[in-house]
Amino acid sequence: MRVLAYSLVIVLSLVSIPSQAQFELGKHYVQLPSASVVGTNDRIEVREFFWYGCPHCYSLEPY
Repeated sequence: MRVLAYSLVIVLSLVSIPSQAQFELGKHYVQLPSASVVGTNDRIEVREFFWYGCPHCYSLEPY
């Protein structure tokens, strides 16, 4: 029984390997232009993104 269980795990893990998608530029994602320069070296710029489709963002309560 253990051999059958181990065999099943190995076969299922090998079957799932080729099914991973290869993402293509322009089809699945876009390449952003180069990074923008921020003011000075002693400060950093923080950008926050919010989307109601994200479960965490949707449940976020503003201060």
